[in-house]
Amino acid sequence: MDGNWNSKVFVTQYKGGSLDESTKELVFNKTPPPDKWEYMYYESKFAINLNYFPKRIQKIVPPTDSRHRPDQRHLEEGNITMAAKEKDRLEVKQRKVRKYRE
Repeated sequence: MDGNWNSKVFVTQYKGGSLDESTKELVFNKTPPPDKWEYMYYESKFAINLNYFPKRIQKIVPPTDSRHRPDQRHLEEGNITMAAKEKDRLEVKQRKVRKYRE
């Protein structure tokens, strides 16, 4: 193996007791981050896709699924201002419910 863990990694086979450069194969190549990734917690595209929420499954998953959270959706879209407003709205609502229960 040859390369750098954060850019490119190659694998080369041994033939006849030495490396055969003609067998050098690229096995990892760092991909550029998505646009606005600094607003997405600096996560990789893979990590962002773990929380992908296509319309076809939105009615199937339970309403308690965190992917339904509007503040989460805004954060993933890079809209930090709307995410903060939505989170504040939810927290105020939770405080009112808690006070009512007490």
